[in-house]
Amino acid sequence: MNNKNIFNQIKRLGFLLVLIVLSLGLFAQNKKEKKIKLNFHIEITDTNGKVLSNTQVVVGEGETYLKSDKNGTVVFDANVADFLKFSLEGYEELVILADNMKGIKTVKLKLEKPFASDKDIIPLPFVNLLKRNITGSTIVINGSELEKYTGTDIRNAFTGLAAGMEVIEMNGSPGLNVIERYNGNSEKVNVLLRGRSPIYLVDGIPTDMTEMPLDPSEIESVSIVKDVVAKAMYGPVGADGIILIKTYHGKLNERTIKVNVEKGVSVVDRMPLWANGEEYALLNNLARVNSNLRDGNNIPLLYTQYAIGKYKVNDGYNMYY
Repeated sequence: MNNKNIFNQIKRLGFLLVLIVLSLGLFAQNKKEKKIKLNFHIEITDTNGKVLSNTQVVVGEGETYLKSDKNGTVVFDANVADFLKFSLEGYEELVILADNMKGIKTVKLKLEKPFASDKDIIPLPFVNLLKRNITGSTIVINGSELEKYTGTDIRNAFTGLAAGMEVIEMNGSPGLNVIERYNGNSEKVNVLLRGRSPIYLVDGIPTDMTEMPLDPSEIESVSIVKDVVAKAMYGPVGADGIILIKTYHGKLNERTIKVNVEKGVSVVDRMPLWANGEEYALLNNLARVNSNLRDGNNIPLLYTQYAIGKYKVNDGYNMYY
């Protein structure tokens, strides 16, 4: 290898080292900038200047939750890289980067359009539509409604929640059975939409509900599609109706934690007293007398005095008494 090639290699290595040093410097600077704290004192109003109290402010993907006071003001600290979310019932949600809020003292929220908010989103196969844009008939059941019904099969929780849906419990055996759908006589739960058996989609994937154990607390919403217009997008497969189950997913710029706490005390208020062998024999004879099973011909009672005496002894080794 001649001196010229050696010089070129050294030159390349030096160039790479310079790039690495510059990259580390930029990374460190960027990381330092993200930790810069900004202090905010913001007034929240509508577009007409009316102050909005109880407006929720989420800082840094759920690290801090705040609400504006009666004067519509809120005070908090945030990093320059944090996202700030302002939300109030009846108004459009506003999400903005903290770095872009420098110098801003007032945040104005716009009134949301009817049936056009996040809570009016209708999950459908392949697409989510707003309620104001739908012409077909689709029923959406919130996941919290399903938690009111405790059972081993999620299909039982659909009972009485939607018009045109019929839920029939064929037998009460617990658990799921992969072969139940092959034998109509042993099917545990039968769900019908206008007399037809619908297909099930869990997060857009066709699913056999006899094999899918779902906890109601995992379900965000259930969309029941039974209208011709709404079913058209799924073709002939969805002709009998569609039940679309959407499970919980993470939310952008927010941290959601759900906790269920149950507490109870069970008290036995009455302990049954069982009859022994002697008492059972005497009471059985008395019941036969009270029922006129012993007529004037002196039909013998079921248990004789000898048998009653043997039962009274309660001998565990006597295989007959």
